[in-house]
Amino acid sequence: MRKSFPLQDFRGVEIGQVAIFKDISGFLDRQEQELLRSIMLVLLFTGLLCAAIVVFLRKVFVKPVRQAAALADALADGNLDYQLDVKGNSEFKMMLKALCNGLQNLKKMQAETIRSAQLASIGELSASVAHEINNPISGVINYSQILLNQKDLSDRQSDLVTRIQKEGIRVADIVHNLLNYARDSKGKKSCHDLKQIVTNSLVLLNPKIKKKAVAVTFEWPESMPPIYCNLQQIEQVLINIFRNAYQALEQNPLDNRRIEVKAEVLKADECC
Repeated sequence: MRKSFPLQDFRGVEIGQVAIFKDISGFLDRQEQELLRSIMLVLLFTGLLCAAIVVFLRKVFVKPVRQAAALADALADGNLDYQLDVKGNSEFKMMLKALCNGLQNLKKMQAETIRSAQLASIGELSASVAHEINNPISGVINYSQILLNQKDLSDRQSDLVTRIQKEGIRVADIVHNLLNYARDSKGKKSCHDLKQIVTNSLVLLNPKIKKKAVAVTFEWPESMPPIYCNLQQIEQVLINIFRNAYQALEQNPLDNRRIEVKAEVLKADECC
């Protein structure tokens, strides 16, 4: 930085100039340092901003995409037990949550399908066994009746044959109910006696109920109209209810194990 002044003699004639110089190199150095510091701050802020953007994009897009890819791989491998931890409420994560919920529902449906297939196989096996039992039991009942028709039987022999016939009829009833239970009704409905439905359902569970020492009491209205229903479905429901009932009574004392069956007519339609 420079300032100059004119130099004159005693006559006022300018004979030169006086120049005063100021060293501003230090000032320039400070300006450069300030500029460099500002540039460094801008670069640092830009770097931090870029890092924040990368982290945000990774959290919002990259991680969910990887989770979705992992979920897709699990589904492709048939792994329905794959667990996915999804947190947040973004649209992408909501979509992942929906996929996870769908996966869980698919798993439940698969289990129900397997269970239904197992029950169907058991039903077919039960029907086959019941058919095989039905013929010899019918023979036992018929032959016992022939023996009872004999006049030369002693009282003890007659009593034994009567017991054989009675137990044979009981087995035949169980086989008949088992066949009805296993038969595919294809959703057909018809009119049925509710008392008979309840009785048939209890016949299949009677051995278990007796083993658990559970008493069953009935309370029916004087006039019980028939019900319009699918017989197999109603019997399945009643069997499940009775099974749950006697299993729940296992913890009770022996003198406090009782199932009460009550029926009440709320509305009677003329559909039967």
